[in-house]
Order: sequence, then structure tokens, then C-alpha cells
Amino acid sequence: MMVPVSCQEMVTLTSSVHDTGSASDFGDISWTATVPAGMEIRFQVATNSDNATWDFTGPDGTAGSYYTASGTDIRAGHDGDRFIRYKVFLGTADMAVTPVLHDITIDYGQSATIPVTVTDNATLVEETTAALHGVVVDDGGEECQYRFEYGTVSGSYTADTGWSGNRTAGEPFSADVTGLGKWTKYYYRAQVKNSAGTAGGGELALLTKPAAPVDSSFMAVAAGATQIELTWAKGEGAQRTLIRRKTGGYPADRTDGVQVYFDTGTSYTDTELSPATTYYYRAWSQVSGSEQWSDGYTDASATTTDGPVVPPVAVGGTVYRVDKAQVLAPWLALFLVLSLSAGSVVMGLMRRG
Repeated sequence: MMVPVSCQEMVTLTSSVHDTGSASDFGDISWTATVPAGMEIRFQVATNSDNATWDFTGPDGTAGSYYTASGTDIRAGHDGDRFIRYKVFLGTADMAVTPVLHDITIDYGQSATIPVTVTDNATLVEETTAALHGVVVDDGGEECQYRFEYGTVSGSYTADTGWSGNRTAGEPFSADVTGLGKWTKYYYRAQVKNSAGTAGGGELALLTKPAAPVDSSFMAVAAGATQIELTWAKGEGAQRTLIRRKTGGYPADRTDGVQVYFDTGTSYTDTELSPATTYYYRAWSQVSGSEQWSDGYTDASATTTDGPVVPPVAVGGTVYRVDKAQVLAPWLALFLVLSLSAGSVVMGLMRRG
């Protein structure tokens, strides 16, 4: 017969600490032992993540319960801890004889933790497309899936790239996004997930490119021998238009030739040109913020006329109102005096005759 516990002496042994290496999920506790009749063997388990706090409990989570059958599942409340110890209780009615514990096995496996990721700068940003990038910093013990969220309002993501791939710690990932608006600022962040949960990286932003000035709208018309009138329609999403010119051919890029115009308008008069000369103009769109330029450009050309150069007209000063009567009065008085004098001479000659 089993001796009642109250009649038994209890010998207690506590194991050393076992470090599982990381957060773990615990399986069952099993052992082999020689237990003579009238004796018993039972266990309690303690776990933690600080290697300092040891509360030994049985399967119901209290200090008053014990694991008494080999192969019993360890209470799930221990899952996620890293360090483990067990306490064995050897019960006997005769202190000269006790149960003998031959071995003990505790099953455990690494449990996943929430991963960590960072968001990287976008590349290949065009008018309506971009490539987004991120890196898995910590996979949490499992391969991770990834995606990107994005939208036009900071902290509010209305679209995503969908979950894909399997990445582990240190591995980069990327996704292409399409259908973006021209000259639009988008906010985005990387996300990764495993069985423990989902984590997001920091938010970054990108600015898509504007469209080139409308091709059919860019006109260059000679207005004499020294100036050419330029008109155009701004490209979609453009804030400013850059226009450069050359003779002998179009500017090769935004730094080639002479800058004619760089502002927000849609017309300009290019002056101080040479007569009978063909000028080649090229226009690009620009937006500020991420300093984006249109990939495309628009061309126009015109030839100044072969004629005399009109002297420049002074601009500025003060304009005064002119009173014609006041200006002509002195001249009319002089004319009257001269007329009377001439009349007197004629009359004198007539009398002498």
C-alpha cells in the first residue's frame, strides 16, 4: 500500500539552472525512477527570463500541486521563458530507503518572438512607380514574411504590396509599387511578421516625378531680330519649368546651354538675341521637396528675323501729364511777334514807295 503523504518523510532536491538560449515553449516532463512500494516521487517546475525569480509550481500553477506522472505536459504558463529549473520530491516512510531518480527529460523548443525591421529609402522613383526596400533586423526565431504599406497621409496607409517571401535576420527585401500619382508625396513603411506577431519599421516618404511640359503646347515664335516669344503648358504635377537654349542644336541636358527661364509661369520673352539666328529651346518640369525632375522634355525652335537691331528703350522713371496748350503757348506768342514785325516792315516799305 501507498503510505499516506502525511506519514512520509520528504527529501527535496533542486536542479541547477538550464538556459534554453532564448524564449522557449515547453513540452512535457518525463523521468525514469525506481520507486519502492510505499514511496513516491513528484516534481515542480520554475521558469523565468531573468535567471533570478524562481517560483516552483505544479500543473495548476500553484505551489500546492505536483507533476506525479511521467510524460505530463508542463503548464503553458511557462512558455516564453528562457531559464528553467525543476525540484524533485522523494517521499518515503523509511529514511533508510528512498526512491531513486535515474533521469529526467524536459522537452522544449524555441518560441518565436515578434520580429524587428527597418524601412530603407525608395529607389527607381518615377512618375507612377517606385521600388520600396527594407531589412529584417531580428526574425524572432522564425522566417518572416514581408510587405510595405503606403498612402498619401502620414501615418495612414491605404494600400499595401501584400505579404510575400521568407526572410531571416539580416536579409533585405523589396517590392515594386505601381499606379502612383504624378508629383505626389507618399508615406510608406516596411512590415514583417512571424507566428508571434507583426512589426513595422519607421515611416519614410518619397515624391514621384512630374510629367514633362505638354509637348504640343511649347511654342517659340520670333518677334523681330532680337527676341523670341515662348509659351507652354506646364506638365502634370510640375511646380516650375526650366527652359534652356543653344544655337546649332538642342541642349543635351539640364546643364547644357544657356538658362532662359526657371519659374512657375507659362510664357516668357527671350531677348537680346542675334538677328537671323536659329535658337533651340528645351524644357523640363521640376518639383521641390525631393527635388524631382521630369524624365522627359519638350522642344521648340525659332529663327530671329534678318533686320536692323532696334535700340533698346529705356524703362522706368516718372511719367508726367502733358498740357498741350501750355507747351504750345510760347511758340504761338513767338509766331505772333514775328508776324507783327514782318507786317511792320512791309508797311514801312510800302510808305516809302
